[in-house]
Amino acid sequence: MTHKIFGLICGLLISSAAMAQDYGLTIGVHQTTATVDTTGSGKWLSGTTGSVSGKLGFDAGLTASFELVPNVRFRSGLLYDQRQFDYKLTGGQTVGINFAYLDVPVNVQYNITPMVGIYGGLIVGVKASDSASVPGGVTLPTNMKSMYPLLNVGGNFMFNDMLGFDVYYESGLGEFADNLKNYSTFGMHFIYWL
Repeated sequence: MTHKIFGLICGLLISSAAMAQDYGLTIGVHQTTATVDTTGSGKWLSGTTGSVSGKLGFDAGLTASFELVPNVRFRSGLLYDQRQFDYKLTGGQTVGINFAYLDVPVNVQYNITPMVGIYGGLIVGVKASDSASVPGGVTLPTNMKSMYPLLNVGGNFMFNDMLGFDVYYESGLGEFADNLKNYSTFGMHFIYWL
């Protein structure tokens, strides 16, 4: 099922890129955090206590954009995105959550001026990799979901016709793995428009 959905997403991206007036290379950094829900039983962090500490991650990929009507653009793309954070257990040990996704954003952008725009929409994160580790090299199973939706908003700023950057905030919707939910990400993308 995941392969069919991923194939559909890739097909949409290819067709969007073929119609795109603008496409570019994107690289960025961000700080990610999440919520750890330790209630319930039978899940890997159940019954623990601790605090979440955000970590820096990166993303890189392709961005496509085309004009719908004057000053309104549709934006999409495909980004490899790390969303990682630490869960510091009471007592000193730290569980490192290292998840990565292939993100497919579906955004609408309104340009206030040709150089400044605001955008928002939905991101679908498709599982690329997952791991969780504690000191001593122990790797734990995480039961990461294969797809995860996030809402995002941001500002787009252009230096000239070829260089720009985004400042954005993302908020996850619900549980993305056992006992883990509600990603929160703040970051910046640099875009080189081809």
